[in-house]
Formats: sequence, structure tokens, C-alpha cells
Amino acid sequence: MPKPQPFVPLQGHILAASAIGDTYYWGKGVAIDYPRAMAAYKIAAEAGDGTSQYQVGRMYYLGRGVAVDYEQARPWIEKAAAQDYPDAVGQLGTMYCDGQGMPPSWRRARELYERAIELGNSVAVANMQILTEIIANVTTNGKPSHT
Repeated sequence: MPKPQPFVPLQGHILAASAIGDTYYWGKGVAIDYPRAMAAYKIAAEAGDGTSQYQVGRMYYLGRGVAVDYEQARPWIEKAAAQDYPDAVGQLGTMYCDGQGMPPSWRRARELYERAIELGNSVAVANMQILTEIIANVTTNGKPSHT
């Protein structure tokens, strides 16, 4: 008689794990439960799903169900950005702009915002405008410390 295999939650069902994450994150028919959302998103994120990688990073970035932790947020958002997930590319730009989880770099932020805009992220358009205004204001008083 074959030995029974241990149950692995959502084994091989990346989209199901992501959907369960969405269900608990947004409260779709259930109470919002960020720890459950994080657990489900992590399953899909670890399997390579860019949307879930972004969601895990965003939850660390915002402190949803976990403490705010830019160091934990960064690698997840970078993984999603490497797959050209538009929101992740724009979020990474904001993190570089503000120096959250990495040394600040307005040059890198601009590059990322430009890429996010190319990918269709409309929020990056507004963020690029804000960055341009910040640089214009700071450069009137001398070279900014992070370019």
C-alpha cells in the first residue's frame, strides 16, 4: 500500500494562493485578515508570482499584518519589479526617492519612474512630477546630497 503524502497547502496552485491572499487582504466575503493574506501571498510569491511578490513587499512597506519593515519589503518588491510588474517598479522608485530600505538616489528613482510610466503605471507620472519639483527646489540651494 502506498504511503500517504503529507498535505501541502495549495500545492502547485499559485493563482489560488494569490486569490486567497486577495480575499483576506481586501475582505472579499470575509473579514480582513492581514496575517492570513500574508501567508497566502507568500506561498504564491515564493513560487515566483510577481503580483504576490509585490503584495508581500507592500504589506511590509505599509505594515499590514506585520511591522513596517523596508528591509523586508525591498527584496520582494525588487523581485516583482524584475518581472516588470508596473506597481512594483513605481514603488521601488518611491523607495529610492525617499531612501526607504536603501540609500536614497533621485537618479535611480527617476529611472524607475520612467520605466513604470512606460509600463503604464499612472501613479508614477504624479511621482515623477513631485520628484522633479523636489529636485528643482533643492538644487536652487546647492547640489542635493543624493543624486
